Amino acid sequence: MEPPADGVESRPLAAKLRDAPAKITNLLQGMAKSVSRQVLAIVKSLYPKADLSVVVEGIAADCSDDAYKKYLQDLDPVAEEVVKFVSLE
Repeated sequence: MEPPADGVESRPLAAKLRDAPAKITNLLQGMAKSVSRQVLAIVKSLYPKADLSVVVEGIAADCSDDAYKKYLQDLDPVAEEVVKFVSLE
């Protein structure tokens, strides 16, 4: 732990801890947005004519929970490969 920089007001630890969940949530949302953008860019680079606007609508209404779980399992190896190319910076 370091003393606060000049001109920065010191805050009690309890106050910092109260702010931590919101800061973590914001960080995770930013990371998810960045990764999603990169993955969709990869898809678009491979399929330039793909209409990605339907992704915004979420899961298809006629997709069952079991089918969705199967899609996730089927795409696991693909996700592992994509992660190698995704930068969080």
